[in-house]
Amino acid sequence: MCNERFSMKILVSILAGAVPSMTVVSAFIAKTTDEHYFVMVSPNHTKYWTRFKREYSNSVELAQERGAKVAITACPEFPTREALLSWLADVLSLSDGKRKLLYISGLC
Repeated sequence: MCNERFSMKILVSILAGAVPSMTVVSAFIAKTTDEHYFVMVSPNHTKYWTRFKREYSNSVELAQERGAKVAITACPEFPTREALLSWLADVLSLSDGKRKLLYISGLC
């Protein structure tokens, strides 16, 4: 059974730590109409991902290498939820423990 509130807290914690200059109130994995996955961040989705890309300059290139759409999106959009989570964990160089928590949170 999946606890969505717990999962959101994990994702919020990881994303807030990744870009400490930004406030992250909520975050969840969303699906586009063409079946791609991205992380929706509030209160300011576009500003968060702009700063994220600035902070992690290799993130866009790594996303492209993994088949993500990056041209007109704030957050790269991946063909699978697993690819999104793997990309985020790799860009942030998460420890094994945080990586596992991220994957658990992404299952909801």
